Amino acid sequence: MKVYLNKNNAVFLSIFVVTLSESLFIINRGLGGFFEYIGYGILLLSVLAEFCKKTNHKEFRRKVIVFILLSLLMSCGFLIQDLTIRRKFVLSFTVFAICIVSTLSEKYLNSFRLIRRASYAILYAVLAATILGTVGGEKIIGDSEGLFGFTFAFCGGIKFKNYFAADMLAVFMGIYFSYRYGEKRKIDKYLLYLSSFLIIISNSRGGWILFITFLIATRYSIIRKIKKGQRKLLIIVAGGIGIGIFIYFFRNIAYKSGTYMYRVRGLANYIQYYRNDIFHLFFGNAETVYDKTNTYVMTVRSIVGWDGSLEMAVLNILIKSGILGVIAYIIIYLRIGKNIITTNDWACKTGMVAVTVTMLISSLVEAYIQSVHCIFAIYGYMVISGLYDLSKRNEYQRINVDLIYNE
Repeated sequence: MKVYLNKNNAVFLSIFVVTLSESLFIINRGLGGFFEYIGYGILLLSVLAEFCKKTNHKEFRRKVIVFILLSLLMSCGFLIQDLTIRRKFVLSFTVFAICIVSTLSEKYLNSFRLIRRASYAILYAVLAATILGTVGGEKIIGDSEGLFGFTFAFCGGIKFKNYFAADMLAVFMGIYFSYRYGEKRKIDKYLLYLSSFLIIISNSRGGWILFITFLIATRYSIIRKIKKGQRKLLIIVAGGIGIGIFIYFFRNIAYKSGTYMYRVRGLANYIQYYRNDIFHLFFGNAETVYDKTNTYVMTVRSIVGWDGSLEMAVLNILIKSGILGVIAYIIIYLRIGKNIITTNDWACKTGMVAVTVTMLISSLVEAYIQSVHCIFAIYGYMVISGLYDLSKRNEYQRINVDLIYNE
């Protein structure tokens, strides 16, 4: 019997394998990297195949130029530094993966059915990680800091509880979009409750923050009910309130949180340490932190001080790619913002806003947006791109229907 790896199968298989590569069972047996490369190999090749097959010539050329520009900005720093060929290949692979899914994946998860399928792949992978971890004696429940009286954190056999929470948030996102805007299946309703519960018992503060952020951001469509002339005023008022809430949160919660201030000090210490080293500020510091006797984390902390950590995304971008890399990510999110503004389909627009805002907030607490080791950001970039393509197709169909009706 022949088995064809069409897009439906490629979506499920690739995301399943990548997510499973985060499991302790796989990592502790030295197979994490193998699973990650196999999963991303299938994913990126299928994304590129859809892009080449379904993109017109003008759009193809424009997006390839953007892809090349972003790839150069992110990689030129570590390519000119003193690193082994293997390390340059690994870093290039992560850069190309981010650039491909953020710029060339519009034709991939471009339906609510496919987004739902991707979420199910993550869910089944986490379930497999939990079963394998239980059988293999890996950690399923870890220790936590005792938030709200809870001193345990359910990680489901995934390497970190924060990764587990991010995985379950990705599951929630896709099923939520499918259930709200696509086909309403009873099983999906139950899975929304289940994924919410699992995020809660992960005892991941970052996971809770991102979950709440996503839920709030999905209310964006309420703007549609307001007259166009009043929307600007509402946005200004909402923006002011949002800034006020952010300042309050930072001063009264984040600033008083020892673990979060570790993140802030890590970034501040790095900038302070290299403020006069223009080369490494602009091109990154890969040659200093990779392939050393100590681990990446220990090496960075030994340089910038032990009173800071490196979970914030911008710090990891500065280390890997420098200010040029930061510029690349700014371009990525400016392009996403432009696409959101030009999207007329409110279901797609709301989904794009919700995922984008959640990913941007995640950059303040975790390094997801520049990492391939947790599926969350890769999934998010593909969902944003896919919803944009879906909105364009819906708009095209609406225009054609209007033309036929007017005739």
